Amino acid sequence: MHIKCDRGGSPLCLDWREVCNGRIDCLDGGADEAECFELEVNECNEDKYRCHNGECIPKEFWENGDIFGDCLDNSDIYYEHNCNNVYWISRLECQEHLCRPNEGQFSCGDGQCVEDFQACRNGRHILLAESMSAQGNLSQTCWMAMVCLTKIIDHVVGMSCKQYFESSYSSAHLYSCESFTQFPIISILQGHVRFLYHPKNILNKNFKLALIPDYVCYDNQLCKFLKPTFRNGNDTCRHNYEMGLDPNITYHNWKSMVDSIKPYFRGCLTRNNAENDSQHLSLYHCKNSSKSISKHRIIDGISDCHLNDDEQEFELSCLINNASRFKCSNEIMCRSPLISRDICPFENKHNLDDLAFQEICDRNEQLLPIIIDGRNHTDETDCEHWQCNNIYTRCDKFWNCPDGTDEENCTRSICPSHSLSCVSPFNYTLTCLSADQVSDGIIDCLGAADELQYCRTQSHAFGIYHGFRCFNDTTCVGSSYLCDSRRHCRHNDDEAFCGDRRHICHPSIVHNRTNLENALCDIGDLKEQVIFSFETLPLYPSTENRMINNITEWPIEQRHIIQDIKTKFDDPSWAWYCNHGLYARFRVNEHNDTYRCFCPPYYYGDRCQYQNQRVSLTLRLTSFDQHSIYTIVIFLISDDGDQQELNSYDQVTYIP
Repeated sequence: MHIKCDRGGSPLCLDWREVCNGRIDCLDGGADEAECFELEVNECNEDKYRCHNGECIPKEFWENGDIFGDCLDNSDIYYEHNCNNVYWISRLECQEHLCRPNEGQFSCGDGQCVEDFQACRNGRHILLAESMSAQGNLSQTCWMAMVCLTKIIDHVVGMSCKQYFESSYSSAHLYSCESFTQFPIISILQGHVRFLYHPKNILNKNFKLALIPDYVCYDNQLCKFLKPTFRNGNDTCRHNYEMGLDPNITYHNWKSMVDSIKPYFRGCLTRNNAENDSQHLSLYHCKNSSKSISKHRIIDGISDCHLNDDEQEFELSCLINNASRFKCSNEIMCRSPLISRDICPFENKHNLDDLAFQEICDRNEQLLPIIIDGRNHTDETDCEHWQCNNIYTRCDKFWNCPDGTDEENCTRSICPSHSLSCVSPFNYTLTCLSADQVSDGIIDCLGAADELQYCRTQSHAFGIYHGFRCFNDTTCVGSSYLCDSRRHCRHNDDEAFCGDRRHICHPSIVHNRTNLENALCDIGDLKEQVIFSFETLPLYPSTENRMINNITEWPIEQRHIIQDIKTKFDDPSWAWYCNHGLYARFRVNEHNDTYRCFCPPYYYGDRCQYQNQRVSLTLRLTSFDQHSIYTIVIFLISDDGDQQELNSYDQVTYIP
């Protein structure tokens, strides 16, 4: 059975991951979110682990050390999976998982998840941008002006927007619009949020900046806590400055405007007639709102209520019947397992056996002091002659050497040797801090970039640490939380420097960052733990020198030059003509060929537009004899009572 879904004339297919994700994608009634309430109120038995989306899995599968989770939304693991890096491979682990609730919520359709209007490596975001820039009922002249002014895409009717603005008729086109113009012609958020423009009032428009709307309109029945201050016919709207769009702030792209209004709609309902939900005992009723959420969403790091009260119910969070919640030693709240335990202040290790070799003499105290011969000893005692620049410390973005030599020539830096890139916490300018001011116990840089030893001690699981320390606080946040339109620091210092830039540390914009942004993103990046092995041996200097005296040169007899051939495939939208398949030339006979779509196992159709109804089974086997060779045969059998039919089978041989 296929869901009938109108995406506003978009060629973008509804991905199964977009069903029951809390966001309305079908504009003809929200069929993708129609039957999702059962998951929200679902409770699991004591021998089960409740995934964040309401699904139940065996408790022994929770945090069992696997790289990929057993929950569809990966909420049973608290570190980021690597589907973002294997988007070109049709992997079961990536094809069968949703976007994590605390990550980007736009599904690229192959396991990669990004923020709205951010780039997918496979190009699926291009179809979203095309649907947003559709002409609809607008005149062509008005539509051309609005497409380029809003910066949704950078081209229109065969010309770049730069060429369009250089023409003499761009201003005249703008004045051809109606007094109030909705653009895009479809909703931009949650199936009902729209932008309304008054083009004829626009004076002295800076064509380099995105045109902010005059009004933000929405469904008042879904967002009753937002009191409308302007009406246009049946539309209920609020002025731009009331919805986080400051006319005095420059917005360079479409995404920055959408990110600015997102926080105002987090408390909205996803469907009408949801007021009766509050009678369910498993739900939490948001204050001053008709919205109800699962109690398991309390203290999960995601603001679901418009007053953010779901993230402040400290006592209630410990009354929830969920043994997987955890409490830090210095707090009264019980956090959701969706949050990494690394957020708790670090408790020193008491057992020497728990200490890894690379943690000795790394300028990071792990053990509580032990008195030996009347002197306190830790893992950082007598380290004066320890080599600080070694395979474990090299290029880990932490100064293990007092002068920072272990981090020299690791990344391109604007600062000279023996100095650290430092963002001033007072005026957000980039400076170079001398080595004698690094790790001296005094914070000189935004995010405590010069005093990373504090945040570094808070997390060690899988080598991940959150390195941006909030001002005058004990909280450390990761680089992915910087400029995400959410306040994670008490004094908002993780957002105050951003301007209209959003998600500055996302890998997709690594080549478009400023030097200041690079300095901040480097603070909390992933620190991979180096294990001593044969692969790391070449890092040590060779003990033998060899001279090569005779070098034979072979002349290059012929050069082959392959000329660039322009084809229709230069258009990036062709990459999605076959949805998830490959568009390839197919030889019909000796003289004729055609193009066909080759679909992966998960999809079918002439354009791979349909998703196969399938059952994905994950088996976990435990062997008591690690030296045995054994074979597993798996059968999928249809049993209707009268007869059995073998649908498929597979055989796996395990060799230790």
